[in-house]
Amino acid sequence: MITKCSYKPLKPLFLHRNLLYMRRASARRVKPKVTRVNALLAMAEKKQSDLTNCTPGQYLTISHIGYYVSKDDSPPSSVRVEVSLKKLCHKRRKEGAAPAVTTSFGWTEVVVNPSDASAPPTVPTSCVPAESFSTQNGSGPKTFVLVVRVSPQQGNRENEEPNNKRRKVSRSSSAASSEPLRAELPVTDRAGRCLLTDGEYDVLLTAEPAGQPTAAASATPGRPGANSPRKTSWESFDDGKPVPVPLDAFSTAPTLKLRLAWTNQPPQPTVERPRPLQARDTNQPASAVAKRCGRGTVKKEESSSSANSRESWSVDKDRPPAGAGSPPTPPLILYQFIYGPAARQQTEARQDLLCPWCCLDCGKLYPLLKHLQLCHARFTFCYTPFARGARIDVSLNESYDSSYAGNPLDLTRPPGARCGPGRRTPSTSVLVCRPRRQKPSLAEFQQTETEERMRPFVTGHNRMYHRTATNLAIPPAELGYDSEGEHDHPWLRTKTRRMIYEFSDVNEGEKALMVMWNLHVMKYNFVGDLQMPQALAMFIEQHGATIVNRNLYRNFVLHLASLYDFGVISPGHIHRAIQQFQELVEGDGDLTSTLVNNLLGAAS
Repeated sequence: MITKCSYKPLKPLFLHRNLLYMRRASARRVKPKVTRVNALLAMAEKKQSDLTNCTPGQYLTISHIGYYVSKDDSPPSSVRVEVSLKKLCHKRRKEGAAPAVTTSFGWTEVVVNPSDASAPPTVPTSCVPAESFSTQNGSGPKTFVLVVRVSPQQGNRENEEPNNKRRKVSRSSSAASSEPLRAELPVTDRAGRCLLTDGEYDVLLTAEPAGQPTAAASATPGRPGANSPRKTSWESFDDGKPVPVPLDAFSTAPTLKLRLAWTNQPPQPTVERPRPLQARDTNQPASAVAKRCGRGTVKKEESSSSANSRESWSVDKDRPPAGAGSPPTPPLILYQFIYGPAARQQTEARQDLLCPWCCLDCGKLYPLLKHLQLCHARFTFCYTPFARGARIDVSLNESYDSSYAGNPLDLTRPPGARCGPGRRTPSTSVLVCRPRRQKPSLAEFQQTETEERMRPFVTGHNRMYHRTATNLAIPPAELGYDSEGEHDHPWLRTKTRRMIYEFSDVNEGEKALMVMWNLHVMKYNFVGDLQMPQALAMFIEQHGATIVNRNLYRNFVLHLASLYDFGVISPGHIHRAIQQFQELVEGDGDLTSTLVNNLLGAAS
């Protein structure tokens, strides 16, 4: 039998993929990639090209169709629209604010509330090249956001009404206000995927928050204070509840209609006004919709096929794929919880081989049953096969030892408080010679009449000890250290020495001798008069030379007389102590000469 003290340097104690019964289920199926030094440049260029080519085209063309606002607000005839691109670099540390750079692509003049009769034949355009979405100047992930700002024309203020009258007409009108409006459209996400597709967009504009840096100020990343967290603003709602934006806001709030298209050629400053898109009518046949929209039947067939595919996916998304090349269907696992003689609850699991407690993917049925039996000893599992899969009966293990064998202080600490290796409770292991390992079989998990169970070979010591003075539990790291046997703690020895030297009516020699005697008695725990002769003999043997060298012989004789006066020792004990001290001095010539000189010096 071997008694060992196990340590826990890593958590968890083992890796599931290294277990013998899990090797086949978690075998590596993909070969590790071999990276060569000569291929690092090609890999970096390929990665950069993938990030650059995430956009569908070389240029993002934005056609400004019109700016729509309520006519009761006396809007101007045209407004200025600025298109800028904001690049957000996601922070990795706890900084004040994430770095952001805004690049402006110029201003355009957009007509307000254009109608079909009075709309101009051409509309202005803005162009954003695809090189602007590149991440060559940084290593961190970036997100690109298209920012649209709308502000009234500066020259239109001469024909406007006075401020007092305009304030009386509409105090809350955002169109008549001189504050600019803005909207943001995300172009790419953090993974580099393009989110903007070709189409017509109705952008809902909101008031630009105070302190928002302009594109000119944000275009210089090195400008101090350009991205300061103090310039951010907070918006609060009543009772902290989110306020949803209804669809009616598009008919009351100012909106900007845009037509976005990805092209391979840069557009002209003005293009022909695009035709408005028709609403989809699902009640009409596909041919009528295609004829009304002016599109061919190919597009409609593609849309109908895509719609059919979406419907089929929504219906058959849980069905396994059929065919000769499809993977095998995993068995159906039923977990039946049994309490007493009958089943109290029956839970049907999905067609996977995940552990219902720790969600470990076992891959096969045998590793799953082996994992349940070895890692969840609180229950007993009985396997029963049936036509469609397997049924696992789960019941409580009546012989389960629920005592805690770890550090009792970990029960009161918060989770994750213990870090680093810690000593565990000693356990006794029995080394046995096992026969040849049998092949894995599901028959070992089926219920047997004889209940032949192999008892564990490792027996832990679950007894918990407590301290005598404080009644606190002794942790496993201090089980081999008997703290109750210590009588001369360092702090107690220091306190005793300090208290003796605080006496003012005692000479220095007597203080030094009393410190030596008290520490000697405290160390060996002499508690009775019967032990005083042994204490004197050990004291002379250990501190006799120190007494002679420090000229404390007369103080030692007076100490013996004091012990006799209090009835602790007898005259025979004093005689034997003096005789032992003289024998110690006679055996060493240096001590003899030192003692004689001390006595002669005291007599003179």
